[in-house]
Amino acid sequence: GRILKEEAEKVLEDMRRKVNAKFATGQTDGWKNIAKSLLIGSIVNVEFAPWLLNIFDISATVKSAENLLALVISEIKYCMEVLHTVIVTWCTDASGESRKMRRLLQQKFPWIITVDCWAHQINLVVGDYFKLKSTVSHTMDDALEVAKWFNNHSRALGLLHDQQVTCYGSRALWLILPVITRWTAHYLTCTWLLELEKAIRTLVLEQREALITCVGDKRDARDKAQSIITIVITESFWSKLRMLQKHLEPLAITANVLQADNARLDTVLMTLGSLYGIFSQVEIYDNCEVFILAVVLNPYLRTAHFNRSNPALIESELWNMLKCIYQCMMQLEPTFALMQAFTDYIHQLGRYSDDAMALAEIKAAAHSAKADINLVIVWRRLHCSATNEDGGLVSFAMCVLSIVPNSAATEQLFSKMGVVQSKHQSCLGSEKVCQMVLIREAVEKQYPRPYRRKLWCFGGADHNCEDIHSDNESPDSDIQVEQTDTIQSMMDIIGDEDDTGSSLPADMASPTIGSESATSCTSSEAITFVNGLLLMNIFDYSQSLPNMLDAWCRGGEILQTEMEFHDVLAELLTATISEG
Repeated sequence: GRILKEEAEKVLEDMRRKVNAKFATGQTDGWKNIAKSLLIGSIVNVEFAPWLLNIFDISATVKSAENLLALVISEIKYCMEVLHTVIVTWCTDASGESRKMRRLLQQKFPWIITVDCWAHQINLVVGDYFKLKSTVSHTMDDALEVAKWFNNHSRALGLLHDQQVTCYGSRALWLILPVITRWTAHYLTCTWLLELEKAIRTLVLEQREALITCVGDKRDARDKAQSIITIVITESFWSKLRMLQKHLEPLAITANVLQADNARLDTVLMTLGSLYGIFSQVEIYDNCEVFILAVVLNPYLRTAHFNRSNPALIESELWNMLKCIYQCMMQLEPTFALMQAFTDYIHQLGRYSDDAMALAEIKAAAHSAKADINLVIVWRRLHCSATNEDGGLVSFAMCVLSIVPNSAATEQLFSKMGVVQSKHQSCLGSEKVCQMVLIREAVEKQYPRPYRRKLWCFGGADHNCEDIHSDNESPDSDIQVEQTDTIQSMMDIIGDEDDTGSSLPADMASPTIGSESATSCTSSEAITFVNGLLLMNIFDYSQSLPNMLDAWCRGGEILQTEMEFHDVLAELLTATISEG
């Protein structure tokens, strides 16, 4: 109605004011609502703050790359002409229409960088992991069968809840089943099932007959119950499940790192490097030059972690990369001033030194505020449009570092739309749903929910973890995180052999960690200009990647928050059943 439109217009006016003259990443994705209407949602991430643009109902149109391109172009024009933002990149998932649309978009606007959603890519890696390793696939199938069987039989589930109270002396936990919209769900399923290992095995040993009889007299149901019991009493199942959890943990953390609103291109490349250091697998990816430049243009990284023996990453080659991408993105010819500024930056000279850029001061201020460092702001402090003495290096760095290579905000938009447009409100039009979600997001930004979460410890229960307070809580709370010990604990967990590891199949072996495994992959073949941009050759894996510790710890904290969410949900379900 009228009030909804007026409030939505107020939010849009506030958005115009906050995004004006800033760098932005566009995102689009498709979704089918409760009314079976096919919708396209578009979001613009303006320097790590997502804003809803529009929702299009394309149910009556042909689902093609050309039609999607027309929608994206209209959104780009709206951003540039109405919002006055600078569209640097456009991000989608890797579906056929989206991939073709990105190709067509770059042909029409060559200065716009088009990227895949890397949160989706990591989820696809998990899927490939299950496809390539038959043993882990069978183990995951068995784990799901156990969880499904208990969840589908109320008496068996009740017996399990009673056994948990007996074993642990606390409230009962519920078994989690993975869902496609939660990218860490398989890891959480394994973790939750392992938490209940003692209770499940004790229940099977003490009340085996009760579990079989609770399914009824049908032969198929009793045979199924017997097969579940056989899985649970098999020692190798739990050994393989523990190893599977250790394999999935780094991927789950990576998913949380790369789906964040403030993920950048350098975050992607450094995270892939960290995964390579853990799993020692060779990865090849397209358009890696802009990712490498994002690492270089991060003043906290520069070239410190590159492989010094890689001829493809020497200063002259990095300059050649910058020239090509600068010409494409900025639509300008590189000048001698740009080359001189890039050289000064690489060698930390003059205004590009750590002291002149106030890197330590900015990092301390961000740590004090419990916030992430906004690298666009770090570079914007050096921007002077009157002189252009840097040849455009500052503007180019802000463009590259403002790119957010994921469309997770669009996925979150669909979740919010699903809450608004429920079965009882399935007749709501897409325009009204868009206005309601727009207002809801504005309220959430203005009045964020206070919460507490525990610090994720990769070393397990032996580590004492303090609570991390939200920004709304007392700023005097002291947070001391030994990040090096934390990441090393994670590596120790993954690298250690299980007690029963000798009996595990070869494809369930623990991933290797450290310099020996990484360097052995590169020592068999000399690094040249041809293979220099492969992930295995980019970084010096004989040293750790300390600048990635913050991101890994944040990803682990989000995993812990997810576990706590399921814990609270289980408590509410238990209370509801008790009241009923």
